Amino acid sequence: MIIKFLPVGTGDPKLAVSYLIGELDHNGDRRADVEILAGDPFTFSALAESVSFKYCYTSVVIAWSPKDLVTDEHISEVVSEFQQHIGAGLD
Repeated sequence: MIIKFLPVGTGDPKLAVSYLIGELDHNGDRRADVEILAGDPFTFSALAESVSFKYCYTSVVIAWSPKDLVTDEHISEVVSEFQQHIGAGLD
């Protein structure tokens, strides 16, 4: 498993969301179906637009090798634990 923080976050959050849930990737190739596992992209956009920080959002990739036999339960557990760690104290 790889967790990578991307060096982005200063652009328009709506464009970031549109890219992530869009049908085409950065090469113009059709993506496999995009599935949102947690959160709401429109709420994210509204929140990110409402702050005046230079970096209004952070993009993170959590990925596995195609050789890894990852279950839906494992993905849910990793996403849940990641959210707990990244948002510690935001209850």
